Parts: sequence; C-alpha cells; structure tokens
Amino acid sequence: MSQLDIQKVKEMEENRAAIRPIIETILFCAEQELPLRGDCGSGPLALEKPEKKDGKFRALLRFRANSGDEDLRRHVISSRKNATYMSPDTLNEIIQICSEIVIKEIMKKVNRASCFTLLADETIDNFRSVLDI
Repeated sequence: MSQLDIQKVKEMEENRAAIRPIIETILFCAEQELPLRGDCGSGPLALEKPEKKDGKFRALLRFRANSGDEDLRRHVISSRKNATYMSPDTLNEIIQICSEIVIKEIMKKVNRASCFTLLADETIDNFRSVLDI
C-alpha cells in the first residue's frame, strides 16, 4: 500500500469516527421525539454552555464531547467550519438517508409477508379546521 493510500484510509476512518456520534445522536433524538434545533442551531459547536439555547441535538453532542467521546471532542475542536457535519442541511440529508433505510426495511418485510394490512386513520377534523369549514 502506498503512502497516499495509507493517508486516504486514515482520513476515511477519522471521518467515520467523527460522523458516527452525530448520526447516533440524530437517531436518539428521533427515537425520543426530541427536536434537533433550537434558537441558534448552526455554526461551530462550542464545548462550553452557550448563552442562548442551541437545541437538544447540539446540547447532546456537547454533553458527549465533554463526557469522554474523544473522537467527537477531537472533531469539534479540529474540524474545518465547512466539514463539521452539523449544519441544518447536513442534518436534513442524514435524516433523509435514515428515512430511506427505514422505508427499505419496511418494504423488505412487506414483500416477504404472504399478506399484510394497512391501517389508516382519518384526519378530516384537522383538515376541516385548516380550511375553516
């Protein structure tokens, strides 16, 4: 393996180590039905408690970085501003990818089943209130 290949593999491993806690935190927030963003949900993540709340997601990342997740801490301290993996656009992209994975898993189960049922609930009450009917 050449020196360039070794460097590329090392970079990929560092990037995976940096994004893993971010994805895990997004999934935790989703499972607990916690909103990701607060008043100030973008920009660099400070390891100190901010003056304004910056959302559950960033607070959980800060907690993890300050509680022993060395890969995350190193990423927060040393990442370039355009490579934090914490911007609203990146979070939305990760959420979209997760939703596609969930849909694929559901479709696999449906396709393996000999039969399935689809249960739906009407929302006419909400729809009428929106239209002021």
